[in-house]
Amino acid sequence: MKRSKAVRVLVTLLMLAMIFSLTACGGSSDSSSNSSSSDSAAEPAADEGETFELRLVHSFNENTVHGLNAIKFKELVEEKTNGRIKVTIHPNAEMGTSANEINLVLGGVVDAQYANSYTIEAFEPAEAIYSLPFLFDLSDMSNGEALLKTTMENEKVDEILHELYAEKGIYRLGNFPTLLGSVLVANNKRPVEKLEDYAGLKVRHPGGMFAELYVSSMGGSPTMVTASEVPVGLQQGVFDGLLANIAHIHDSRWDTNYLTLPYWGTCSCPILINMDWWNKLPADLQDIMNNEVVPELKEYIYELVPQREFDALEEMQQDPYNVQVTILDKAEYDRIIEETGVREAAINKYLDEAGPKAQELVDAVLGE
Repeated sequence: MKRSKAVRVLVTLLMLAMIFSLTACGGSSDSSSNSSSSDSAAEPAADEGETFELRLVHSFNENTVHGLNAIKFKELVEEKTNGRIKVTIHPNAEMGTSANEINLVLGGVVDAQYANSYTIEAFEPAEAIYSLPFLFDLSDMSNGEALLKTTMENEKVDEILHELYAEKGIYRLGNFPTLLGSVLVANNKRPVEKLEDYAGLKVRHPGGMFAELYVSSMGGSPTMVTASEVPVGLQQGVFDGLLANIAHIHDSRWDTNYLTLPYWGTCSCPILINMDWWNKLPADLQDIMNNEVVPELKEYIYELVPQREFDALEEMQQDPYNVQVTILDKAEYDRIIEETGVREAAINKYLDEAGPKAQELVDAVLGE
């Protein structure tokens, strides 16, 4: 009897020990779970909440500045949103011609276009403000970043263009340039060291509102052909030279015998998003796109673009290209503006074609 009672007491003690051990383990597990839950709340997982795909189209090779900017945009969007927005890029005009890309965006075939002002002017003529000849002072090439900020950082211009696109069902996220400017001319006939040297040159231009006006005002003969026709046109002398930016000329191997700088105009490169797609984004994602992605992408671009331009300029002057580069001084640059009258003619053309906000945009650039 005593032995039986002793056994019962021992069993009871063992059971109590087991219960205590399980309780302690359970407490440890609960504590770990609470800690993990707290961390998760502080840093939401990438798959929490609704996710979105942004299909972005552009017409350039991925190794160009345009293509690199698009890739950086994808990286920043996916990083900053913790994967809640996935970006799919369709480069190299694989969805059709650049002129038709805006229709793909409006129709919802894709969600966004990384455009340039030459091809988007037909949709929104006011975007041509950036390529208006000599409207911006592009004479000083000594600091590429400062030059970009001078031309691209204008809050009033951005505000007006944002409103104009919104009226047409497009959200203009921002302007992400791919060039410092378009050269005065690159040609195979002779050095252009003063205005008179431009006379009679047959110059290929990329289109847009002002390129033909610019070339003819300088005394040249403007012609427009597709980019694919440029190498043969140069080789066969169909035209003497062309307008483009330094990096594009060199990357495309459109190197000519002579190149004249600085720049006569520039080109904007906005990212244009279908407004219905944009409006479906939660407010926090819209805020991330505007206030985190945009500034960091611009910071990346302000370093990349001048580096690519100046590296190309240095390389094209060496073997096997041996391009002779002329940089006009400020006095000759100003003489061109005054004697050709091209800036005033272009402003008048812009006021006629760019709609009721055109004067306000010109005044915003000129600081009036």
